[in-house]
Amino acid sequence: YIISPPGGIAIETSNQKSSKATTFKSKVANELSAQSSLKEHKGVRQLISDYCSNVIEVTSMDELRDALKTVSSKTSGRFIISLAKGTYTSETELKIPADRIQKFEGVNMNRKSSTVPSETSDSSILDMPVKIVASSRVSERKESSFDFELIGVSVLKQLTVDTKNCVPRMKIERVHSTTNSGDAMVIKSAKEVLMNDCEVFGGEDGLMIDDATVHIKSSDIRFAESRGIFANDHFTVEDVEVSNCGGYGMKTRGGVTRLGDNDIQPGPWDGLGFF
Repeated sequence: YIISPPGGIAIETSNQKSSKATTFKSKVANELSAQSSLKEHKGVRQLISDYCSNVIEVTSMDELRDALKTVSSKTSGRFIISLAKGTYTSETELKIPADRIQKFEGVNMNRKSSTVPSETSDSSILDMPVKIVASSRVSERKESSFDFELIGVSVLKQLTVDTKNCVPRMKIERVHSTTNSGDAMVIKSAKEVLMNDCEVFGGEDGLMIDDATVHIKSSDIRFAESRGIFANDHFTVEDVEVSNCGGYGMKTRGGVTRLGDNDIQPGPWDGLGFF
């Protein structure tokens, strides 16, 4: 059985009380009492306990640093980090260990098709370079699940994925990435990545793909100085817009599969039968 808790329920951080986890347990227990099909399941109570002990709610940059230290200090288990709305600022790169964190989730990043987004304090904004990393292999979960998820955040100084092929399946969803230096988003050394409902705005190139299998779906890639997508490997676009780039839409060294309704800024080789 899968029990999805309401958003924002989490265990204590260094500055929080454990009452939130207790409240969550009480709510789930009350719900279970009304559901005979789950009530008698012997593993439910353990599932609740495990979930509550592996979720960390974050409301400030200091708490985010503490949460990542906590995750790094553990020898087992994988964690969920939940960011409250607000701007998190650092002069140094934020490294998110995808082999220790199952989900890193913010709030209120919603794709605004074909417009420059106006970021507000109502969303989770990471004002720093962000890098998704991994140093140990993650055991592949069941086919319907992802082994790491980055959801609902805005990254203002480049998002990089470099997991050394240790994470089998990854999802990047409702993420905005931009930068004032280099490429806006870089995905490399990643086995299987789904980008869904994302924005990649600006950068020298918008999205760089290298040694990775990427499926880009329902996303906007716009305003790059040169190309919207530069890919050394085969990738897939599905219902994607790539536009308003200084050069052209896509550099496809390994080829591309086009699904659905795409709007891709033409390049110098389009129409010549290469794809």
